[in-house]
Amino acid sequence: MPTNDFYEFATSSAAYVESLADYLADVERTAGQQSGIARAELNNRALRQGSAMAAAIGSFMVARGYDALDNGDTATRAANFAAAVAALIQPNITSAVNAAKTDVLQRVFPVGSFYTSYNVNTNPASLLGFGTWTAVQGRFLLSASSAYPAGSTGGAASHAITVAELPPHSHTGSTASAGGHTHTATTASSGAHTHTISVASAGAHTHSGTAASNGAHTHTRGTMNITGTVRAGTSDEGPFPGNVVTSGAFTTAPTGGNGADGATPGGAYDLTMDASRSWTGATSSSGTHTHTITTASAGAHVHNASSASAGAHTHTVTVATNGAHTHTVTIGNTGGGSAMSLLPPYVAVYMWRRTA
Repeated sequence: MPTNDFYEFATSSAAYVESLADYLADVERTAGQQSGIARAELNNRALRQGSAMAAAIGSFMVARGYDALDNGDTATRAANFAAAVAALIQPNITSAVNAAKTDVLQRVFPVGSFYTSYNVNTNPASLLGFGTWTAVQGRFLLSASSAYPAGSTGGAASHAITVAELPPHSHTGSTASAGGHTHTATTASSGAHTHTISVASAGAHTHSGTAASNGAHTHTRGTMNITGTVRAGTSDEGPFPGNVVTSGAFTTAPTGGNGADGATPGGAYDLTMDASRSWTGATSSSGTHTHTITTASAGAHVHNASSASAGAHTHTVTVATNGAHTHTVTIGNTGGGSAMSLLPPYVAVYMWRRTA
């Protein structure tokens, strides 16, 4: 138990002590005792005043758990006194600091404010020591405006786009040329028009045409060789001895005189040529050649062309744009229709709102 060695002097009611009024008026209290004069009542008052304070300080130190010893160890006594003073004021300092801290935090976090923490999910009432707090989950904070009044809620984490929300756009479609496929075109018969078919010459193929017989026309027979033979007998009489035999385009006839029958010497014969004969045979098909057929445009008629499918070839069809018409292109769609995320990059924290 702590010890107090300091006691008050002259505490008895019968002690010879100058009264307080006389002590205050005593000239020696301020000027000090004069040499050769000892006044006991004055000294007792001075000693009691000093000892009373020493006793009081010692009691203060003991009450805080520290010794107040009159042993000449001034350093220890001073340290104990300082510790006793600290023990007295520290609770008050702590209380004052806590009160100041609470006041500041109350101003920083008034009712309606938010408290956030990165990794501590503890009610701020326990951390700060005041207020009533409600946890806020899955919400961003948005500054209030006329469009978004304070306290209103809304929004969504994801959203599926509707047709009305799509920006204006167009689709372009084309058909691939790969693989076997066909194109069909129909042209109206009204008005003058033409059809053009171009067939490549590669591969075996045929052409067929029909020509009308209307109108005068000619055929050119071309060039022919006229041949024949004349054979005479062995007699040496006359200009044409012996019998005369002809073939081919040549003929003979007697013209009078002896030997007109062709057997008598001295007879005369005329040698004639006649090219008016019937000729048979065919022209050779060998060699590259062409046939050209021109048909008259009079009257309704048709043209037919047929080409074999062997070998590479092309077909070209020109279709006039006369009259209203439509083209239909079917374009495949894509997309799964899943809702898209509306969340920007974020860091999730614990959030509380003070309600009271």
